[in-house]
Amino acid sequence: MIVHLPRLAQALTLTAALAALAACTPAPPVDTAKDTDALRTLEANWVQQFNSHQNDQMLANYDAHAFVAAPGAPAAIGADAIKQSYASTFTDPGFSIHFAPDRIDVAKSGDMAYTAGRYRQVTTDPKTKAPVVEVGSYVTVYRKQADGGWKSVADINTPEPGTVPPAG
Repeated sequence: MIVHLPRLAQALTLTAALAALAACTPAPPVDTAKDTDALRTLEANWVQQFNSHQNDQMLANYDAHAFVAAPGAPAAIGADAIKQSYASTFTDPGFSIHFAPDRIDVAKSGDMAYTAGRYRQVTTDPKTKAPVVEVGSYVTVYRKQADGGWKSVADINTPEPGTVPPAG
């Protein structure tokens, strides 16, 4: 068998060029408006899950390795720690929350996004049994999942001064 090296070299060069061209083909544009709507719906459902004590569904909005930071508590990292951080919320019959994004920003790549807004939370004081109202701001960072859905990877809230009684 006779191999013509110039033809083999040409074929390899052409194959490499086509592979490089395919790698440079831009990804289809991301529909950030659709993702924005999906995140707005996700957060509305999340509020409903909190308030109807659908604890497993509420927790399913977090990535398995998510980071949750709330005032006066250590950061909860990962599913088990997040579930534990919500333990008193799950048993408080007076608990209610409302939050809604004022801002939703989806990365041009479509794989990350964040929401930011205000919240109002009511809990029961364990000593006095009186309702405690907290209002403040939050930021939630999301990562798009393989199925096209979104999961929170970081969730941070901060109350406004004077809305929460001092600890102690």
